[in-house]
Amino acid sequence: MSLVAYFDESYAQELFFLGCAVAEEESWERVDQKLIQLLDQQKKCYDLPEEAELHAHEILGGAGKWKPLRGKHREAGNIIKRALTILREEDVKLIFRGIDIARLNARYKYPLPPHALALQHTLERLNEYAKRTGQKEPVLLYADVVDIKDELQAQFAGYQKHPTGGDGANRLEHLAPRIQFFDSRLMPGLQAVDIAVYLYRRFQVVPQENHPKAQKTREHMEAQLKEMTVHEWTWKP
Repeated sequence: MSLVAYFDESYAQELFFLGCAVAEEESWERVDQKLIQLLDQQKKCYDLPEEAELHAHEILGGAGKWKPLRGKHREAGNIIKRALTILREEDVKLIFRGIDIARLNARYKYPLPPHALALQHTLERLNEYAKRTGQKEPVLLYADVVDIKDELQAQFAGYQKHPTGGDGANRLEHLAPRIQFFDSRLMPGLQAVDIAVYLYRRFQVVPQENHPKAQKTREHMEAQLKEMTVHEWTWKP
C-alpha cells in the first residue's frame, strides 16, 4: 500500500507557503468519505450551492459559496475543527515550507520562483519521511492545478535525473515519477491540504485573534495542526 501526498499553496504579505498532507491510501479513502459527508451536511444545513468545497478561506470568512456562514464564526470554526479531527484520526501527517519573498528578491538578482523553491524543499522532506517510515512503494503525488504546473513538472523530472541542491540533496527516489495535477473539486484530499496550509499561513502571519472566543478556537486548531506536523520551516534568505 502506497503513501499518497497532496499539495497546495497559500500566499499573503510577501510570504509563500506550500503544504503537503501525506497518509496511506487506505487512510485517504476513509478521509475522503468523511470529508464528503461533512460537506454534504453543511450544504443541507446552510443551503450551500452544490459546487461548494471545503476551502478554509471561504468557510472562515463567510465568502464565496460559503456566504451563508458570514458572521457565524463559531459555526465556521467548528466545521474546520471537524475537518482537522478527521485528518488527525486517520493519521495524516503534514509538511510545511515557507519562503520569504521580499528577502528572496533582495538577496538574489535572478531568484527561482517561490513556488519552485518551496516545492523542492517539500519534496525533499517528503522523500525523507517516506524513507524513514520504510515505504517500499513510491509515494503518489497530487497537487491542485496551478498556472505553472508544466514548469513544476519539468523541475520535478530534473530532480529525478540530477540530485536536488542544498542540504537535502537527493534524487527523490521514494517518490512517484510525476506530480498529477487535479481540480480540487474532484479530490477531497486537495481540499484537506487547502485547509491545513491556509491555517498554517494564518498562524504565521496573524499573531492572535481579536476576540477571546476566536482566540480559543484558534488555539484548538493550532494544537491539532501541530500534532499532525512532521516538518515545518520558513526560509528567510
